[in-house]
Amino acid sequence: MACNCSNNPGKYQVVLKLDTNNDVVKSVPDMKFTNAGANPINFKNKTIKKVFSDKLYEGSVTYSCRLKNTLENIQDTYGWADQGQSKSTVKGYLKLLCKEIDKVVSPDQKCADDWTQGDLDKLKKKRKECKDKQQKFSCNSGKCYTPKKKVQPKPEVTTQGCMDPEAVNYVEGATTPTQCEYEIDVQLLNEYVFCNEAGCLSKNPKNTLVRGDNKILIRPTGGRSPYQYIKEIKDEIYNVVSKFKNQLYPINGIGFYSDEKNDYLHDLSQALTLMIIKNKLQLEDYDNFPYKYVTIYGGGMGVPYGTASLTINDDWGDNLKNVVTDVKMFNAKANFSKLLKIASNNNLSFDLDFLENNFKKDVNWLNSNLQGNGYVVSNTGVINLLEHKEGLGTVLNEHRKPTGLVNILK
Repeated sequence: MACNCSNNPGKYQVVLKLDTNNDVVKSVPDMKFTNAGANPINFKNKTIKKVFSDKLYEGSVTYSCRLKNTLENIQDTYGWADQGQSKSTVKGYLKLLCKEIDKVVSPDQKCADDWTQGDLDKLKKKRKECKDKQQKFSCNSGKCYTPKKKVQPKPEVTTQGCMDPEAVNYVEGATTPTQCEYEIDVQLLNEYVFCNEAGCLSKNPKNTLVRGDNKILIRPTGGRSPYQYIKEIKDEIYNVVSKFKNQLYPINGIGFYSDEKNDYLHDLSQALTLMIIKNKLQLEDYDNFPYKYVTIYGGGMGVPYGTASLTINDDWGDNLKNVVTDVKMFNAKANFSKLLKIASNNNLSFDLDFLENNFKKDVNWLNSNLQGNGYVVSNTGVINLLEHKEGLGTVLNEHRKPTGLVNILK
């Protein structure tokens, strides 16, 4: 509360001024301080006017509060002091005192106000007396005291470790939490092979990680659950996979398509996610990332659905979502031909309408890529062993939209 003097209840003794006829002079400024009570020595025989003109109360809340209490007592005692010009004069004095009382007082001045009537020199003297006794002066009690020696607490023993019992690296009794690791089983639709050789069509390449060994450890960050962490990475990779440009040429039921609902695209994303997280430690040096290719196999026949090459972002940093910058389908001629032979052996055919609408290719283009491999694509899209190399056989294997004699024969 402003101008609060509840902690300073004291007041000073003052006397009225008398004129030559010993009559009372009704003037508050002319009243004098006596040497009685708690009157500080520098107020003795000074008028109230002199104390305020010389600002003898400045720097002391104690002086200011006792002067305030004294003026209010004068008004309560003498009715004339609470009227007219006298009232206005007292009000001006009180305003000056309240301004001083509401100042922020230094700790030293507060200590002096409490124990040496506001006299800083006396406080300094008291502190020296205590120091000579190898003690300190207390501003709370006003006495000398001997400080207690501080006892250094023993350092608390802490154990760092994962504090989640469900994590694979849980440390029982740990007091300081560290990163937890969780084992997650990633469900895949098809078999897959990781390798560093273009094509990855061999069932037993080096550095192979096949289905059935797909448990991985993850380190969730940012408060996300392990499942959300996996999903965010897979979704980011899927965004890359779904936009790759160099697609495998579709064969009935097998191959990669641009349709986002296609299970093979999701499975490829899942396999690449597994490849990345499984080898997170090696990823810290992206130049030595262990796998460059992944091939997806499907069905009991082990038909390869396709091989994808993986490009690592050199500036991926700590965010796994930024690791993959590009996923391209590997379709070198040898790989392409091998896929066609597997399709032929299983009586599969090309989706020619899909090819023509999306890639603007035709049977002639397909057959040019099969030259020397003993297979040819018919007008209906079926892959056949090339048995006729001349004459009518050659005519019948012309473009799927024949004209003239070829059209009559068909």
